[in-house]
Amino acid sequence: MIVGELKPLEEIIEMIEGHRPLLVLACGGCTSICLAGGQREALQLEQTLREKLGEQGKEFDAQVATVERQCNENYFFELDELAPRFAAILSTACGAGVQFVAERYPQIPVLPALNTSFVGYDRDVGWYEENCRTCGDCVLGAANAARGARVVGLDSSPDMIA
Repeated sequence: MIVGELKPLEEIIEMIEGHRPLLVLACGGCTSICLAGGQREALQLEQTLREKLGEQGKEFDAQVATVERQCNENYFFELDELAPRFAAILSTACGAGVQFVAERYPQIPVLPALNTSFVGYDRDVGWYEENCRTCGDCVLGAANAARGARVVGLDSSPDMIA
C-alpha cells in the first residue's frame, strides 16, 4: 500500500492561491486506508482551508468529491462531468494519482495535497511498516532465492541482507 501524509497547511494555501473554484478530490484507495487522503480527510482539509482563509479575510469556493481510485480510469466517469467546472483540483491521492488526474484533465491544474511517503504494509489502524522504496532496482527476490535470506532493511546493498 502507498502511504502518504498531508503537506503543511501553509504550503497548500500557497499552492491554491488564485485557484477558485477549487475541487478537493479525495482518493478512496491507499491514501484513504492510511487515513491521509480519503473522503473524511478531504472534508476535514476543505473545512480547515475554509476556516484559515476566512481568518485572513479571503473567500474560499470549494467542493469535495471522491474517486474510488485516482490511479484507475475506470472510476472517473462521474468526475468527467464535474471536473471542468473548477479552476483547479487539489488531490489527496499519492503521486501516481495526482499525475493520473493531471493527465486526464490537462486543461485543469492538479495540485498535490499530500506527500507520498513510502510503499508498505498495513499492520493496524495507523501503523504502516515501510518495506519498499520503489528504487527501481529490486534485489529482494534474488536475495531470498539465492540465500534463503530474510531482508532486514530497505537498502538494496548486500550489507542489508541477513
